[in-house]
Amino acid sequence: MKPLPRLLLLLLLALTTAAHAAAPVVSNVRAAQRTGTKLVDIYYDLADPDSATVTVAIALSADGGANYDLPAATFTGDYGSGVTPGTNKRAVWNAGADWNGLFTSRGRARVLAEDGSGPVGMAFIPAGAFQMGDAPVRSVVVSSFYLDRFEVTKE
Repeated sequence: MKPLPRLLLLLLLALTTAAHAAAPVVSNVRAAQRTGTKLVDIYYDLADPDSATVTVAIALSADGGANYDLPAATFTGDYGSGVTPGTNKRAVWNAGADWNGLFTSRGRARVLAEDGSGPVGMAFIPAGAFQMGDAPVRSVVVSSFYLDRFEVTKE
């Protein structure tokens, strides 16, 4: 048998490496408020063939998905670190704690998953909203990003 050409061997190695570090896939996201409560059930399917657990973050929109800046931090269920892939995963958002007295008929949920296959030495920071400034205070939304785990110096 003839040896594989070097370029083909490198291509196969790259494809194998890429398949091994596949990002988690979130699909079938659906959300609904429980009748008579201020709790919102968020269901989703999560697949990741190369990780036993992932970290899940949720971003919420009050304007049909134009902006995911709804201040939401109170989640339970299949949320945060240690979530196992599977179907019909459920996270519960306590809207009464985070967004009490407010309502939208155009709400949307975005479920984000990270399996730690990002750059070495970096931490995944999920998308979210926070309050910034003194006067005026304004809501700022950031996309998900990676951040060095350790201080970077000029040295």
